[in-house]
Amino acid sequence: MKYILIIFSFLLIGCANNKISGIYLISDNKICNESIKIELKKDSFFIYEGVNLKGKGIYKLIEDNSNTYLQMNSIEGLYKRDSIIIQNYGNSMNEFVLFSECDAKYLYFIKQQ
Repeated sequence: MKYILIIFSFLLIGCANNKISGIYLISDNKICNESIKIELKKDSFFIYEGVNLKGKGIYKLIEDNSNTYLQMNSIEGLYKRDSIIIQNYGNSMNEFVLFSECDAKYLYFIKQQ
């Protein structure tokens, strides 16, 4: 039974990994002009500001109960139904800014068809 659960978990992560590849655009381009491209080849990701490459690296999918998280270097977001939700900045107790060009606290990236 334990081996069946391990194999099933592996298959679920593999399915999520296949679905995640694509181009994700910010839901409201008035906030900023960021986009994320995710490729299955070598689990690569690329972050663009407009057409300029801003960052790249290797991504990881992390399964936690019923949630799937996408980790891209120091950026972590929630992956849900063809969208990525990233907390862009913290608060006075935990100060950080991920995308300084974007004013919104939460950034919603939607996968393009």
